[in-house]
Amino acid sequence: MSKIFINYRTGDGDFAAVLLDRHLSEVFGPGKVFLASRSIPPGADFAEHIIGQLTGCVIVFAVIGMHWLDQDPASGRRPLDDETDWVRRELVEAGRLGIEVVPVFLDATGRLRASDLPEALSGLERNQYVRLRHRHPADLDEIARAVSGVLTVDEDELRAYLSALAEGLESVEDWMPYATLDEGFVERRVNVHSTLPERRQEPPVGEVGWTNAARELRLGVVLADAGAGKTWLLRRHCLQLCQAGITQLDDGLPVDEVTVPVLVHSHELATAWTSSPGLDAFVTGALSGRTASPRLHAYLAGRLAAGSLNTHVLVDAYDEVFEDRLRDAVDNAFRLFIATMVPDGGPSLLVTSRPAGFLELALPQRADDGEEPVTPTYFELGTLGEAQVRLLWERWYELRGTDVPWQRLAPALTPTSPIRTAVRVPLLAAFAAWVAEDEKLRTNRSGLYRQVVDRFYRLGWKRGSPAPSPVVRQDAALRASYRAAFAELAWHMATSGGIWRDAVPLLECESVLQRSLGTASAPYSRTFEGVRTFGVLIPWGSDEAAPVGWIHRTVHQFVVAEYLLTLPGEQLEELLDTYAWFHPEWAAALDFALGMDSAPAGGVTSVVQQLCSDGEDALGWFAMVMASSAAGSRSTNPETAAADDLIGRLYRAGFLTATHLARVLALTPLADAVKTAELVHASAEEHGYGQEAWDALAWCGAPGLALLRVAVTTWDSAAGAAKALHGVAPGLAVQAMEERIANSLPVDPADRLVVRELGPTVVRALCSAHQADPGDVDAARLLGWTSADEARAALSTTLESANAGHRRSAVAGLAASFGTELDEPGFARLLSSALHDRDRDVRVAARSELVEIGISVPWVSNRLAEYSDELYRDETAPQLDSLASIAARLDFVGPSTDTAIVMLMTEPALITGPVQEALARLTGRALDGDLEPRLLLRVAQLGGRPFRDRASAQLLRKHPLPEVNRRRLAWAVCHAFSEDPGVFTTLARCARRAADPHVGQLLREHGLAAQEKVRVLLTHLLKLQRNDRTAVEIWTDALREALLSLPPVHRAVLREPCASATRHVLKLEPEPAPLPTSPPPSP
Repeated sequence: MSKIFINYRTGDGDFAAVLLDRHLSEVFGPGKVFLASRSIPPGADFAEHIIGQLTGCVIVFAVIGMHWLDQDPASGRRPLDDETDWVRRELVEAGRLGIEVVPVFLDATGRLRASDLPEALSGLERNQYVRLRHRHPADLDEIARAVSGVLTVDEDELRAYLSALAEGLESVEDWMPYATLDEGFVERRVNVHSTLPERRQEPPVGEVGWTNAARELRLGVVLADAGAGKTWLLRRHCLQLCQAGITQLDDGLPVDEVTVPVLVHSHELATAWTSSPGLDAFVTGALSGRTASPRLHAYLAGRLAAGSLNTHVLVDAYDEVFEDRLRDAVDNAFRLFIATMVPDGGPSLLVTSRPAGFLELALPQRADDGEEPVTPTYFELGTLGEAQVRLLWERWYELRGTDVPWQRLAPALTPTSPIRTAVRVPLLAAFAAWVAEDEKLRTNRSGLYRQVVDRFYRLGWKRGSPAPSPVVRQDAALRASYRAAFAELAWHMATSGGIWRDAVPLLECESVLQRSLGTASAPYSRTFEGVRTFGVLIPWGSDEAAPVGWIHRTVHQFVVAEYLLTLPGEQLEELLDTYAWFHPEWAAALDFALGMDSAPAGGVTSVVQQLCSDGEDALGWFAMVMASSAAGSRSTNPETAAADDLIGRLYRAGFLTATHLARVLALTPLADAVKTAELVHASAEEHGYGQEAWDALAWCGAPGLALLRVAVTTWDSAAGAAKALHGVAPGLAVQAMEERIANSLPVDPADRLVVRELGPTVVRALCSAHQADPGDVDAARLLGWTSADEARAALSTTLESANAGHRRSAVAGLAASFGTELDEPGFARLLSSALHDRDRDVRVAARSELVEIGISVPWVSNRLAEYSDELYRDETAPQLDSLASIAARLDFVGPSTDTAIVMLMTEPALITGPVQEALARLTGRALDGDLEPRLLLRVAQLGGRPFRDRASAQLLRKHPLPEVNRRRLAWAVCHAFSEDPGVFTTLARCARRAADPHVGQLLREHGLAAQEKVRVLLTHLLKLQRNDRTAVEIWTDALREALLSLPPVHRAVLREPCASATRHVLKLEPEPAPLPTSPPPSP
């Protein structure tokens, strides 16, 4: 049965009708289009056939030419006024059947007027129309798009699409360490954020498995640097969607309900949008270069336009679009897509990007109907675990038919190895395996990268690429010329135009390489040799004109470091003084250069030491570079001693972190372990041990490990110590944790991953302890952290207890057991307690545990929203239909309190009488921080400037609020007045007065302009009259982030003010306290 009906008048547009029929038949298939002159079989009753076909159609195109309304010269009447006229009959019948009629105006034909139409067709004047013009072939595509949402492909064609896409995703190039994507994929872990996370200098360790994090995803962004595996994660996710769709087809699910992914590179999306803006640009880009029928294209576009719930759009490499015009195209495509999304339906969108190239997605405002727009979830892709690195290496060598050379790989596995963290990045792990095929890995990053780069030029990276010619492999002079040319390219990308660039246009890349190497023989180019022969370069996009970058940013940084070593001292000092201050890429290049520098004087090491000890090192930037160096100091000359002394002073003042300081010890053979541990311990004793201090001690060799072990086994409060110890000595950490449990000391959630590795004997003991005292919440939670089946069984038994206190304990234990890996059965178990337990306290506890898990696991949060009314039922809540009822809701805080406040924000005139009095009481609670954070935020927004002023005074009063209350109030004020300079100043003063890094975090979240933040924080530093390490550390942490968010030219202007503040603070520095000879008592 046809779905598209073409209505036309012979002699007035029949040529256009044929053209339209031909195009729509190509797009949707000839069986889907009805044109009387083609579709009526010979001998058929044409009247019956026309009406029969019309009944089955979903859209009618009425072709209207210049003479459609004209009179018939023979009769003097308009055919349209004749009730037997078939053009009229078809349109009237379509109206009767409720079929959509779309006028198609030819060329310059004017729009219809109701006065010109017979009464039976008067509604046609209001129908949205399309145009079909000569020399405008795009008009036909627009007409096809008009019906794409109402037509569908058949099961076979959809299966073919899913199967072909899955086959392409499953295959990998033969230089990968595994044969298929499925074989090589290991479950990656991510950190989940509701707002764009801060950019990190080091990749994070993920907390949530990807499968659990991405369930029921609506709008997500995966952020990770190059080489971290985000494209492979996206491909694997798309592959799973393909497999799900094929399974659904096998099970007989209707085509329109089947899961369908649309995978597109951002550059192809930009190109498609530029040619034809609209949602179908996602489909056009996805099908670019693929064999796909116009019908499939129209069907996929129709699913997007129709808001199909089971359509999933995946966009790779948002950061790989550089040209402003194309970046605007991608942003506009995202803006349109997101604007069509609703929280409980429509297609999903998942994007990957490097953090450096990502701009926050443009989100629509609240809809006219008050419905909140869909907001993105951000995923930071975590590094590989050690077991995953080992598995990657095993597959690498299995593919090559050789045993794993563990001895050659050993330097990357040593707990305190400088390269241990680096090889947690998948691409760098592959580099290490590649090098270890022939030689033992060197022990620092500079040495490892020299091995990697040497191997690139000698052998070529990708085994599937055209092999380098024997001349290139064996001719050392020719190989050196290529190496020099790529070094010139790296230097050009780092310095030309005064900015560091990760990629350059293809023509610019070719021009730089040709200056050193000359023109390549046709049909190849020098850039092609860098990409395919040597493998050090990669195109950032799929088209031939895509920009070109390095295979990994660290390779670019290393090659720049090699270039730095060739420069004379004076030029080097001028260059670093100009480019390197507060520039992360230059810091990384210096890190490599310091590790390779062997010059006795005047080299990179001497210049950096001079820059960090001449009194002009603003915020200790160059000292931090020295402290973080992969090689550290290697000599005892006066410059080294002065630099090391300054590093200690900067640490004591608060400009450097404990981790920076400890790396000096771990990475410098001549450093004094006791001296470094003294500095870490003295600061932690004064300000309290936090995770950073524990991690720093883990770098401090034997003195640090000894103190960590004592803290874990004997201190009452040692949150995070076992975690830090586990990072360098896993076995020792587990033993220490077993002793801690045996000594009946409390275990903090920060150390729960160590608890998971406890042996079965300890788990059985914990089960027995829980069964002996099933009401002990802390013991139940500790048992849950083991995640053992035996533990879950014991806790599930307790959940059936008649005692409410026991059930409350079991809820806490099960929530701890599942954590961020909560599955459907676990969710159902906890949800049942939250909804149906007969004790209110147990219901509230289960709800709170689920809400806490939902912060990191979006699908849990989404599922809880479906049960919101039941979870937060408040049977005593009155209707908000009077001032008294509103006042009652403000006095009795519950789920409807938020509704009451929103009502007052909308209608301020209601704030009178009892409402005004109740609001004053609620405001008092808010100022005491005695409300849930989001409700407190509403009160702050309603209170406006008066609330801001009172809250600022409250945060700065002599007798501060309790810690939890202070943090709530500070958070609400920060977000309610997100661009207020006075609030930012208050937060800065509060962070110092309370010595609270959590309030310091708000300095980074506050929306004040970066330059204004810098001004305020520098003013605070210059006003210090005594040493205050915690305040300096909190302020400079926010100061660094603000500086890094500014363009380099703006940063340079602020260097001298930063240097002035640094000199002032260093004058206030006290003498350090010595490290006790015996472990200190518990804090």
